[in-house]
Amino acid sequence: MSSFDLVSFLEIDLLSPISESTTNLNVRRVFTPKLNAPAYLFGRAIKLIQAKEELLQDTIVNIESNEEFVIYATVRIMSPLAGAMFSIAHSQKKLILLDLSTKGTGNKTKLMLRYRSTSDTTENVVFKDVAALGDRGYHKIILRITDVVDNGKKISAVALYVDCKFFGKAETISPISTIFSYKGTLLSRLAFRIGQRGFGTKVHTQWRVSSIYTLVVYDA
Repeated sequence: MSSFDLVSFLEIDLLSPISESTTNLNVRRVFTPKLNAPAYLFGRAIKLIQAKEELLQDTIVNIESNEEFVIYATVRIMSPLAGAMFSIAHSQKKLILLDLSTKGTGNKTKLMLRYRSTSDTTENVVFKDVAALGDRGYHKIILRITDVVDNGKKISAVALYVDCKFFGKAETISPISTIFSYKGTLLSRLAFRIGQRGFGTKVHTQWRVSSIYTLVVYDA
């Protein structure tokens, strides 16, 4: 896979909110023989898909309690339109806390990680020209996010692997592990969406015409 072992990690399945309600949410479950695993096909008619508070709480606890975590996904990108794989946002401030999305196809495919900074703004880490994701086939994505100290300041290093090959590394301006506790954010004010971005009852930036099987993996 890469230089680290996923077997020793704790896994949280982000697709659990839709695994039992695909029809009601306009999400189609498909089987991929090559991967020998289920995937989910998201279309334009996708409805509001919001994770339960328990899943959100488990996700936050594991990010805050570890200096390293991994986002793991197998995706098939079939549309050049921007689409959010998942998004955690402040429902009142309309502020994104953590969000993973893609845009484009072919050689111009981008993978974007949005995160809340300690200035209470949404910042971006962008990996450009990820050509391996743009051929409309299934590909494995791993984002390894590690808290590090740079010139006495704590930040996060974000490393991208595509199909088990290292693609590149970027740095945040503040650590990802602090995005939920900053300014005492209440759990009840956060919305955790799967396959989309939006606020309130609105749905936009759908993960359109793409299949995805996603896990978030945390250091145990």
